[in-house]
Amino acid sequence: MYQRFLSKSLLALLLLTISQFTFANDNSQTTNSDPTVKTFYLNLWAPDQVPPAEAKPVEFGINYQYQYTPNSHEVPASDVPQQVVFKFHPDVAQRYQFRWITADQPQFVSFEKFKSHKMKVNVDASASEQDLDIYFEVWVYDTLTGEVVMCDPRVKIIRG
Repeated sequence: MYQRFLSKSLLALLLLTISQFTFANDNSQTTNSDPTVKTFYLNLWAPDQVPPAEAKPVEFGINYQYQYTPNSHEVPASDVPQQVVFKFHPDVAQRYQFRWITADQPQFVSFEKFKSHKMKVNVDASASEQDLDIYFEVWVYDTLTGEVVMCDPRVKIIRG
């Protein structure tokens, strides 16, 4: 009986170690080696969950909180196409789906790919003659409650 308990304890410890390693690797993906690709990771908290202090209330929808990692991206003005990727944080990827995305400066943005768990847009950073902030409206669907909320990240085009 003691050996059985010891075996289960060791198995549980091994699984915990592997899951922590996997989570650490997921967080390490926030640094992308390709400088032309900027990735946002979106984390959300429903009204019945406790968000961290740095989370922000959604722009549209009921009492949800959200946080992007990183909070914003800077894109250098260049002739090289810049891509912005939106993904869910691994903790919430099964619950939420992307529904739509718009930008307040649509002349600088075009769709690349749209899926329920990942979106890619291209930013034409060469078209801006000055520093420019582009705010996105990212619409998210909660598959558990049916609520739709909006979370808005920022991309800044830097001229020189």
